[in-house]
Amino acid sequence: SVLVSAAFLGWPFAIFKLAAAFVSGVIGGSLVDRLTGNEEAGRADSGRYEHWRSTNSRLVAVFRYAIFDILAAIDLWLIVGVLLAAAVTTAIPADYLQGLAWTQGLGGMLLVLAISLPLYVCTTSSVPIAASLIAAGMPAGTALVFLMAGPATNVATIGAVYRALGARVLGLYLGTVIVASVSLGMTFDFLLDDGRADVVLHAHETGAWWETASALLLLGLMAFLIGRRGWQRLAAKPVSLTNAERDLTLHVEGMTCQHCVTNVRRALQSLNGVEQVAVDLGSGTVRVRGGRLRREELAGAVSGAGYRVVDL
Repeated sequence: SVLVSAAFLGWPFAIFKLAAAFVSGVIGGSLVDRLTGNEEAGRADSGRYEHWRSTNSRLVAVFRYAIFDILAAIDLWLIVGVLLAAAVTTAIPADYLQGLAWTQGLGGMLLVLAISLPLYVCTTSSVPIAASLIAAGMPAGTALVFLMAGPATNVATIGAVYRALGARVLGLYLGTVIVASVSLGMTFDFLLDDGRADVVLHAHETGAWWETASALLLLGLMAFLIGRRGWQRLAAKPVSLTNAERDLTLHVEGMTCQHCVTNVRRALQSLNGVEQVAVDLGSGTVRVRGGRLRREELAGAVSGAGYRVVDL
């Protein structure tokens, strides 16, 4: 996300965004520690090192983690972000938003905040969208609010935080996101005389050979991941809804990052009879092993964590 921000918006914006995330995270965590009691920590994530256990080669494990966990978590979102950015750039003339009073200053930030809080926006895919909005005349500080609040909150996360940690932590969480994003956005606009970032959307018309090769490699890997998801869905065996089984495969919607993977894994491991849970973030498949498993019970645990089991 930092590298994508630097490529689209320049290094000053990328560094300020990184510092803003650091400051807001530390402040929010400190407030929770001071204003809430120490609660029992969740049990260790037993599946954290699945990639290291499944292969004897660390180099192979590194590439598997990079492709099947990191890239598979953002590839579709990145494609959506680039397409939306292209649509915004095509539909809205350059500097058009700069002439609209409701998009400027504190009012524009609060409007963007109201839109960003309930929606999920991937950290990486939000960058090209923000860049296109800046090119259309939106102040850089308002775009920073979008980049901070969009990936940080959504309806599913808000519900999960409330159920797992309570209303007080939820209030501190949302309050930190709101206050930090708006105040840091205003600070960034104050530091820039014209309130605009150095947008470089079209600065790489003649890229070096390694840039072209990297782009082709990225496109090839994303095409491979999309094809792999389709194949896994087609090859998945239908599962009985009522019979008790020892090995079940679930297809879960709503997982977007490793934090989601941890939530789903912990929810399933809390059930009696569950021995092992393997989550494939890229395809959305969750394989559960144990004694006399029931699909409806597993689906209920996943739903309780804020995600949805779909039937294929």
